[in-house]
Amino acid sequence: SAHCPVGPKMMDLHPAVRKLVSQEIKPRLCGVPLVDKIREQLVRRDGQYGFRSLHHLLTQLDSSGNGTLSQQEFWEGLRGMGMDISPQQMVTLMLHFDKDSNGQITQHEFTRGLKASFSADRSNVVVQCYRALARHCEDTVMLADLHRLFDGTFHPEVLAGRKTAADVTREFIESWQLPDTTIITREMFVDYYSDISAAIDDDYYFEFQLRNVWHLGGGRGVAATLSTHRIQVIHTNGRRTLHELHAFEDEDKQQILRRLRTDGMVDVKDVVI
Repeated sequence: SAHCPVGPKMMDLHPAVRKLVSQEIKPRLCGVPLVDKIREQLVRRDGQYGFRSLHHLLTQLDSSGNGTLSQQEFWEGLRGMGMDISPQQMVTLMLHFDKDSNGQITQHEFTRGLKASFSADRSNVVVQCYRALARHCEDTVMLADLHRLFDGTFHPEVLAGRKTAADVTREFIESWQLPDTTIITREMFVDYYSDISAAIDDDYYFEFQLRNVWHLGGGRGVAATLSTHRIQVIHTNGRRTLHELHAFEDEDKQQILRRLRTDGMVDVKDVVI
């Protein structure tokens, strides 16, 4: 990532934000003990990327390549993630995931059975992030663009002092496991963050992270964006006003002007960054 600004220290944050970023993430639970145990072990092993890691592993274990998993492949995948699953527990899991009782599990059945539901509010924030990225990338978002624009400075783990911005950026890049030239569609972006969402129980934590790593303005209360740039707007009548802009680091003046006008500020003549 090209971003290297220094974020605020913990002592400079609002107490509610300090409390938010200090918490250890935990997955949403469903009340099925064995499924909840797997969810917790995934997050304990790989943090917010636990579900993503298992998804990658099961895809590799899909020997037929048809998007389905046999009981053996599913068992090997869980064992490969360090989970000690007994034969009886395997039967229980198959009954839980194999909704059509055909002895195999599709990726869809697996996703629906293991991950908590992806709420409309969370999905909406993810879509807003993608739209901002698409505008910045002239509608074609490539994985290389995500790598370039991802900003770990205000990531909760960084603010809490547990990781550096370079750490969270590297983890993000590695979690995709796709070539840089891959075009990332909105559906792929939403699916990616549904995996991340499954590992994060707290709605505010999830929204705070997204808004800040992608410089998406807005958010209420503790989920509000910290990553802003102050600019001076010169209006067509000569009036000057100050604005907090949620902009990507590499946006030039023309891109900012175009975005301000698209967002409804039709009388903007120039900006001073």
